Amino acid sequence: MSSDSPTPIDELQQSLRSVQQLRHSSLTSVLLMSVGLIVIIGSFIYSITRLRPLEHQITDKQHELTELQINVEKLKEEREKIEQDIQEYKHKIESLKNDLKSITPLVKAQIKPQTSRQVNEKLILEKRELEDKRKEAIKLAYKLKGDQIKFTWGGKSPQEGFDSSGFIAYVLSKQNLARPPDLARHPEKYYSGLLAQVFRRKRYDNEIQIGDILFYEAGICMFNLGNNNCIGMLPEGVQIKEIDFGPKLLGYGRVDYQ
Repeated sequence: MSSDSPTPIDELQQSLRSVQQLRHSSLTSVLLMSVGLIVIIGSFIYSITRLRPLEHQITDKQHELTELQINVEKLKEEREKIEQDIQEYKHKIESLKNDLKSITPLVKAQIKPQTSRQVNEKLILEKRELEDKRKEAIKLAYKLKGDQIKFTWGGKSPQEGFDSSGFIAYVLSKQNLARPPDLARHPEKYYSGLLAQVFRRKRYDNEIQIGDILFYEAGICMFNLGNNNCIGMLPEGVQIKEIDFGPKLLGYGRVDYQ
């Protein structure tokens, strides 16, 4: 055996040294891994500690955003309602303007500001010379007065109200008059000018009868009640007035109640 060849003891010692080096190396690696793990865990804990307040802030901001969205929706609804109100007020203003234009001629007619006269309906209806339809027309006119029907420009029914000519046309339409033939079917067509044509307005004279139509300026029409009184629709409602109650009397129309 050569003196340079390693002996079993040398080999054993070499193996021991290798094992020790490997052990040292493993311990170092484990130590480094432990240190790294501790650093990672510490960083994680630190991150959690820092993130929690941020999570609370995020949650708070989300709540604020939700409240803002709710408020925005409410504001939208309020805006829509305001826009609807504005449109309604615009329509009302236009309606009032139209009413003002319509009523202006009645104001210019200088209707005397006196209260409605009290004329006994019974005394009128007791007159034997009056035809049944003439009496019914007067009775209906008095009834509408008692119902406190409102003045409505262009109105043609008790529900919506009447203007002056609409009141006359409605009362006559309920009597099924032979002439004009379409009055009973279409009273809404009749305004003061047409009524004056159909019932042949003429100058006022002593031949006027109860139930005939009195025609005034500004499109005002009234039923004659006799004894210098008349009944009809005016801006303050159905009224009984003296024949000379303000506006210029243009004449009267004879109504054939037969």
